[in-house]
Amino acid sequence: MFAGLWFGVSKPHFQTFMQPFANSLNDLFFKGIDVKLNGKNMLLRCILLLGTFDAPAKCLFQEFCQFNAFYGCPYCLSPGKTVQTSSKGHTHAYPFDEANLRTGHGEPRTHEQTLKFAAEATKESAQKGIPSSVKGVKGYSWFMFIPKFDIIRGIAIDYMHSTLLGVVKMLLTLWSDKTYKAEPWSVCKRMKEIEERYLKISPPSCITRLPRSLIANFGHLKASELRTFLLFYSVPCLYGILPEEYFQHYLHLVEAIYLLLQDSISPNDIVKASALIKHFCIRIKELYAARYETFNVHCLLHMTEK
Repeated sequence: MFAGLWFGVSKPHFQTFMQPFANSLNDLFFKGIDVKLNGKNMLLRCILLLGTFDAPAKCLFQEFCQFNAFYGCPYCLSPGKTVQTSSKGHTHAYPFDEANLRTGHGEPRTHEQTLKFAAEATKESAQKGIPSSVKGVKGYSWFMFIPKFDIIRGIAIDYMHSTLLGVVKMLLTLWSDKTYKAEPWSVCKRMKEIEERYLKISPPSCITRLPRSLIANFGHLKASELRTFLLFYSVPCLYGILPEEYFQHYLHLVEAIYLLLQDSISPNDIVKASALIKHFCIRIKELYAARYETFNVHCLLHMTEK
């Protein structure tokens, strides 16, 4: 079902742009569709179960603050913190919550709680005459009122952008970029050796993209290439080259994502993947730096909860 098309120099106003789609979904539930099946007239009702967006579109859809603002996580109430990156630079990070080792993040958001925050933010905005937010919620979204739809649990994590183009690409940059050559994790001087191993691999036919030069094409790697690197190529390519402590830490991410990408996932797989992800996230600050506890790394903690 085609929802809409936008072309312009700026992003659309989502509460106007998405209203017709929300109205259609309401009609599909309350009015339904008359169908004839085996000679019988039936009323078919439809509900929206799940949607997914990249991080910038997600905050517009939910009417939340951006991921780089305080309380910018759409899944929990972790505020994050501002981390100094240089004498003049800073970034917004989401530290692992060591006070809550069970999850590693703040209190989970709920649909009902979000409606309450939206009401408070709308009231505050009207009183002050300027846009306000409460715990990262800026106001109401049309989709907060779609029947049976949960504005929190109904939004899936965008694994392609957050994990592959986010976390995996960040790690590859840290390891290979000459900017970090003085850091203990750097392997920039041995990138040719890594690439030789990489290019010698002959993948099976189920992997459609053949390995190509990491050095020459680094900025243009597709998500599918980063996926196959993460799951299949990276371990043999980095073995004995990436410092052992960093290599063992990285293996936690490889195994966790492999478990979660299986066609069939058992409850034990989810429990194991969750533990591996927590071990990976809790050591980012120790092994790399606080600035690399990014929103994308934080999202890993929510992957086994959806």
